[in-house]
Amino acid sequence: MENPIPSAPVHEAGILTPDVTMMALTWISFISLLFILHKFAWKPILKALDDREKNIRGAVENAERIKAELKSVQDQRDKIMNEAYAKSKEVIDQCRQAAIEAAKVIERKAKDEAHIILENARTEIRVEKERAQDDLKKEVANWTIQLTGKLVHENIDNEKNRKLVALYTKDL
Repeated sequence: MENPIPSAPVHEAGILTPDVTMMALTWISFISLLFILHKFAWKPILKALDDREKNIRGAVENAERIKAELKSVQDQRDKIMNEAYAKSKEVIDQCRQAAIEAAKVIERKAKDEAHIILENARTEIRVEKERAQDDLKKEVANWTIQLTGKLVHENIDNEKNRKLVALYTKDL
């Protein structure tokens, strides 16, 4: 029996022929998924990406700021080191100059003390020489008196002899 209603040609779905129902369901599923993703996932993902971008920019800016501060600190350190080196050199130079001056003062004092010691020694030598000469004169006078007393056989008192010897030695 034949089918009294003519039927529309039935096409079998093939690989190259799209099925309208399947296509409609795919589009509906795709749009629904887009809407759900947009509503629940897209905004948080974009927000997370924006936050991450802000964090990265902040970190880069912070790194640049820290780099600038580090350069500033290094410049200050170099400046302080140079100042410290200059001051230490200046102190060393001052100490050297002070040492040279102290050495000159010590040398001058030593020369002065040596001169004083030499003068004192000369004075002592002169005093001792005069004392020795006086002792020698007294000794010569005593010998002379003794010799004269033996020669003259006359014994004059010692006081008179000393006065005569002193008188005669002053003339010498």
